[in-house]
Amino acid sequence: MTDTEVFEKKENMPTESYQFFYTEQEYKEARNTYFKGGIIRTVAFGLLCLGLGIYFCTSGALEFTDGLFIGLWAMYLLISVSSLIRVFRSWTDNMSKVCSSVYNFKLTEDRLIIDIFRDSERVFYNDFKLADLRQKADVGRFYLLVFTNQVFIVKKEELPNNSIFHTLKPKDPEKPSKTLKGFSVALLVLSIVAGVCGMVCAMALHVSLGIEAFRWWYPYAFALIPVASFFFGWYMKKKCNGGRGNIIAGFFATMMIFCVFFGLGSAKPVDTEKEYQISKVELYTGVDLPNPSCFESYTDTADGIDYRDTFMEFNAFNVKHLESVIKSSENWAATYSADITELLSDVGAFKDWDFISVYNITTDEYNKVPDNEGTYDMAAMYYYMDDNQLYVTEYEYTK
Repeated sequence: MTDTEVFEKKENMPTESYQFFYTEQEYKEARNTYFKGGIIRTVAFGLLCLGLGIYFCTSGALEFTDGLFIGLWAMYLLISVSSLIRVFRSWTDNMSKVCSSVYNFKLTEDRLIIDIFRDSERVFYNDFKLADLRQKADVGRFYLLVFTNQVFIVKKEELPNNSIFHTLKPKDPEKPSKTLKGFSVALLVLSIVAGVCGMVCAMALHVSLGIEAFRWWYPYAFALIPVASFFFGWYMKKKCNGGRGNIIAGFFATMMIFCVFFGLGSAKPVDTEKEYQISKVELYTGVDLPNPSCFESYTDTADGIDYRDTFMEFNAFNVKHLESVIKSSENWAATYSADITELLSDVGAFKDWDFISVYNITTDEYNKVPDNEGTYDMAAMYYYMDDNQLYVTEYEYTK
């Protein structure tokens, strides 16, 4: 044996050797501690999405996008949860194998040799370079080492204070060149600019062309830069563990362009007659009405009297302010008064209402018979608390 061979043999001799057995309790402890942070983040994100979803569905704030924004967040949450469940199941499925095996770890100056035996048979052997360590997680009583997507558990309590495992660090990612870094920053900035410009273009086309804007391709062209940024980010992530900004900016800028343009382009035209009628009812009630989940309005004639009936039903989450005003206002009554009965004598009244108010549009008075003779424009309003329904009858009253 030459001097070189003797030196190489000494270099490759183990400096540390360990043999680990794992009970189910220890395995579950390592698994649960490892997943604790991910579970907390996923649950917090899920609650945030749930809160945003409830708000948007009940307030109608995103009605123009037909729920696309909520669908985007729901899809992202689904991917996160499914990925977490898949990895968690993998840990659970491997528990019986790990807990019935003997793990032999040997450390040299620059390598980790792992021998795994089950029922006295070798089932795994690999020789890893310590420089190839991809991840090291310190989880309670254990170190979790990741080599080439394989996770190995090291018991910290069985290691001496001077063990290499304590100071072992993951491989530093390759630093991107100045050219790649500059290109990454440029794509990130351009993605944000393209996202804003795409949204502005979509809105401008919608204002000028209405639904016809959906047939135009101009706003989609702005998505080319964010898409390029997204895929370049993935390339940077694999090559040098970077590019997260490009991925995030590219993803959200692309989704903003598509969601806003598709939502505006496919949105229904504004019902000006409906909006006008709601604004009139708001004037009668003296309060801003929530967006009705159901709306009907029509004109008719009965017994020679022309009138317009308007029916609105609201979501239970949206009527708190409206109902608080109705309950506390002197303009609303829970019973008929002599004046209200007189004002409704020609048109009759709905039944089973909870609160009633008759507004004199001409004199700006509530629930009061006019002092002078003449013809007056009136609005009789009925509110049903259990059903969150508002009925309004507009008619002429002659004294």
